[in-house]
Amino acid sequence: MTLTTTHPRGHSGPVAPPAEPGAGSEEAIASWRAWRATRSAELRRPHGWLSLAGFAWLTPDAIDVPGLPGRWSADDETVTLAARTSDALYPVGESRRTDTVDVPADPFAVPSSGSLAGTVRFPVPDGASVLAVRHGDRQVELLRRAGRPALRIRDPHAATRTGFRGIPTFDWTDTWLLTARFVPTPEPVAEVVLTARPDLLTTAVTHGRVDFSVAGTPVSLAATVGGDGGLTVAFRDLTNGVLTAPWRVLSTAAPDERHQVLLDFNRAVNPPFAFTAHGTCPAPVAANRVPVAVTAGEQAPLVPGSAR
Repeated sequence: MTLTTTHPRGHSGPVAPPAEPGAGSEEAIASWRAWRATRSAELRRPHGWLSLAGFAWLTPDAIDVPGLPGRWSADDETVTLAARTSDALYPVGESRRTDTVDVPADPFAVPSSGSLAGTVRFPVPDGASVLAVRHGDRQVELLRRAGRPALRIRDPHAATRTGFRGIPTFDWTDTWLLTARFVPTPEPVAEVVLTARPDLLTTAVTHGRVDFSVAGTPVSLAATVGGDGGLTVAFRDLTNGVLTAPWRVLSTAAPDERHQVLLDFNRAVNPPFAFTAHGTCPAPVAANRVPVAVTAGEQAPLVPGSAR
């Protein structure tokens, strides 16, 4: 569904001029709509972001996780599960040894047979997320953020998934197709940032900036270069907290040989934390603020049961 807004409520700051109705080629709009459909389908996956239903930090002292069998603990390298056969906990993936379940190459692999029993250790490096164990149709995700190990439960019956009503978006417009210049930094730049969790800080690493102009206003945003050369930009703007989530994320193709890159803000998306209370998403670096209302891309998600 789409919701069209010409000026965000509660803001009197500058807004980029709207495009004429229907602006943009039919091909570009069709491509955007197909991308939107793929985006929604990915979110709706049985164990995708909408399925997050529980979170627990782990320490060397074993704990019981509410609603989940076994006892769970962690050290600097591994997460340990103490389980009984009757707990009906099964490994995800095909590779398993007596005391270790290896990280599966495919996190969505079909679980292997044979319930876990005894002490089982899972290697979980910093920054990793491992779908390692299933209990019924739920899956247990093991993760480590800023050196801290944790556990998340992914449940296809979570209200955030079963009650999902789609993501409202601004209508597509070529006003927010902007050409930028990527200026790499000599070395990666690390900055401590907030996250979606008040009890977690993390370090964001960027590799340069994208320089562009919005309605005559120069803007510069720090960007991270991915393995394929594409850029990822987390940003804030004047719509946050009114029409959109507290921040959004934009991904691009790799800059060309002239260091130019297309910023298609029609494809700005909500980070996972916008859909669930169990996200650990890093916030943008402090300087990544667009000083106008970016009336393109995804708006704040519809909350299950809300009237909106």
